[in-house]
Amino acid sequence: MDNKSYGIYIGYSTNKTAIFENHLINNTVGIFIYSSYDNTVYTNYIEYSNSTGVSLSYSSKNIVYKNNLANNIVGIGLDNSSDNLIYNNNFLSNSQQVQTAKSANVWSSTADRGNQWSDYQGIDGDQDGIGDTPYVIDENNKDGYPLMKPIPIGV
Repeated sequence: MDNKSYGIYIGYSTNKTAIFENHLINNTVGIFIYSSYDNTVYTNYIEYSNSTGVSLSYSSKNIVYKNNLANNIVGIGLDNSSDNLIYNNNFLSNSQQVQTAKSANVWSSTADRGNQWSDYQGIDGDQDGIGDTPYVIDENNKDGYPLMKPIPIGV
């Protein structure tokens, strides 16, 4: 799906909607989730968005994992959206990887796996594939287990 204002729009959803296996190109916003909780976004390719790859606004308890967010102006935008789990995503060459406003989220899974950030400057001294220092987004958001290489998505 391409060249739309919103590639996919979900609003007021509380029924475990799954958004998966999409290739969204050249939309203003790839996936926009508004006032929703308990949804899952996974294995999507979201590229060249004129604004934001994935946008969560007034949304919580969503899971965003294993997505390729590449060459967007903002990879993921979070506005008044906390308690979301965001992990195992590839943030590749976005002008701004994450934009947050009044949001605090979890950026790694219980298996100590975070996200891959193309602008991560840390090192992996013990060669376990996870950066030794956190990727800091802002004072309320940091990825404690940044991945050193992109993960395969498989769409």
